[in-house]
Amino acid sequence: CGRRGATAGGFLLGGAGLLLSAVFQGQEAALVFLYYFATCAVALSFAVIYMYASELFPTDVRATSMGIQSLCARVGAMAAPFVAALPGKRMPLLIFATPCMLGGILILFLPETRGKQLPGTIDDLNAEASDEEDNEDDSISDAEDDCVE
Repeated sequence: CGRRGATAGGFLLGGAGLLLSAVFQGQEAALVFLYYFATCAVALSFAVIYMYASELFPTDVRATSMGIQSLCARVGAMAAPFVAALPGKRMPLLIFATPCMLGGILILFLPETRGKQLPGTIDDLNAEASDEEDNEDDSISDAEDDCVE
């Protein structure tokens, strides 16, 4: 599953639980289950996300990136009580579900870091990206050769 899969899966499942909670308003047993399900799924993501996020960035900018990520998390934590106080029961659930679903989808486009060497500099990232492009070009030309034969 890896770090990317655990993080994306947790956010997607958490967002789905919140969206379903908006649908099942008035059914107490279903709401309790869905709230706890969403909480557990998001907790899974947060158990992995700090390690995963730190591995995405090279060593020379890692502390800065973690600081910016922490700032964004604090802004979200400050906004949460205001969102929860919005009128109605469905609107806060939809607002909390939206970044979960969006984040889960966007994380799927990030590289997996488990078992890979961490980049030391931004130049290492650029070199790694160009190596991946070369490998994709080679596999495309190999596939074209197979089709020609």
